[in-house]
Amino acid sequence: MRLADPPAMGTATAAFAALIAALSLVWSWIDLGQAGTSSDTGMPYELLFWAPGHVLQFVYTQIMLVAWIWLARDLGRPLPVPPTWLSGFLILGVLPLLAVPVIQALYAPASGEARLAFTRLMQFGNGLAAVPLGLLLVAALVRRRDTAPDPALRPQSRALTASLALFGAGGLLAVAISGINTIIPAHYHGSIVGVTLALMGLTYHLLPTLGLARPRGWMANSQPWIYAVGQLLHIGGLAASGAMGIQRKTAGAAQGLDTWQAKAAMGVMGIGGLLAIIGGILFVLVVIRAFANRPKVA
Repeated sequence: MRLADPPAMGTATAAFAALIAALSLVWSWIDLGQAGTSSDTGMPYELLFWAPGHVLQFVYTQIMLVAWIWLARDLGRPLPVPPTWLSGFLILGVLPLLAVPVIQALYAPASGEARLAFTRLMQFGNGLAAVPLGLLLVAALVRRRDTAPDPALRPQSRALTASLALFGAGGLLAVAISGINTIIPAHYHGSIVGVTLALMGLTYHLLPTLGLARPRGWMANSQPWIYAVGQLLHIGGLAASGAMGIQRKTAGAAQGLDTWQAKAAMGVMGIGGLLAIIGGILFVLVVIRAFANRPKVA
């Protein structure tokens, strides 16, 4: 039964969200074409992808939650509720998407009402599963904090912890958004990298089951920390800049980088971005090495 298998249920809910996103894209395309919005300068892609893009965030979140549950279980830190409860939370995570056809039927994709509605849908709906499951994951990690994970599983364990930290930081920054400043990209760069780290950890976990070498050594062990610390600095610099009034999507004097504090915050953002890039490169190298060192088949 799928309710007894949360990873399977989570995969199904992610597929459902992806289907809604695809249908939303087609709906937006048709509506924009009928309204003549695309007749002069081509299709306005921000309007075209606004609705399906916000729905797509539900897909990424569901996939991340599957990775959390899978990794926590196989690392000996299962979430402290029955599997059917976990599946219930995952179903709850996509129920807000039932509002998508209602929003698109009520509002034209080029309207401010549609943009606001899909922003609010993601803002208030995409945490229905992530918040309780994140808190349960914290409880599972704290409850077993005195038991060190198997050293062979250290890369995936660190990736899981780092994913939780980044996604949580991104969620907290979302609460602080006020105006059109760099706190907005700080929020989504935290949340997105939380998803990425979860999938990196799951990749490490699945490599041996695919007949490849198990990730080990300093590179695999340090990669999640380097990537996570770099991204925390990156979003921290962006958030501090936004708190000082630095606007997003601006350049030159319009940015408002006229104080040393603002310049320092953007410098921290740049240093963090560089560290995150290094962490991403290390991940690729770890996976390549797993392919190169895979056991020989007799």
